[in-house]
Amino acid sequence: GAVAALISHRRGIYYALPDGSAIREVVFPLPFPIGIGLSPDERTLYVAETSYIWPSKGLAKLDVTSLKLSFIAPYSEPFSSAVELTGTGDGRLYAFGLPAGPLGARLAEVDPSSGALLSTTELALGTENSSFAFAFWGGDFYLFTAPDGVTFSDAHRYRPSDGSLTWVAKAKATVVGAGVST
Repeated sequence: GAVAALISHRRGIYYALPDGSAIREVVFPLPFPIGIGLSPDERTLYVAETSYIWPSKGLAKLDVTSLKLSFIAPYSEPFSSAVELTGTGDGRLYAFGLPAGPLGARLAEVDPSSGALLSTTELALGTENSSFAFAFWGGDFYLFTAPDGVTFSDAHRYRPSDGSLTWVAKAKATVVGAGVST
């Protein structure tokens, strides 16, 4: 086993052994590679670029054996300038994108082979400058957003089974990584 980490102030992808005995830079520079999601077989790390300025370029993948990064494709439709990824236990890949202008944040299932958005749900969360993260657990998505410049995050649960979005807690810190993606 190994761990992939994103260090945003260094703007790259780093590969680390779980015991901390080795950490190495594998992709640098990479502008704002904030979103990551691991495949169920743990052989592929999916990467989404986030700029907060221009739309994300799309989906890329890192082969964790060769440590080679390759671009898959742009998303099938413009998505967001701030994108985070997470996987589910059954192998699906999801993206959470902050709002762009008057549109709400969006949660989308992403085809990992083509970058196609398979389904999209608008959510009334965050702003275009929010700190953010999300995770999938127990059939639900947990989404964390913090307005720019604050030191807390609001946590919301989105339940796909009934479409409900519920505020669940205020974290005493700004959450910028969560769940299986980090």
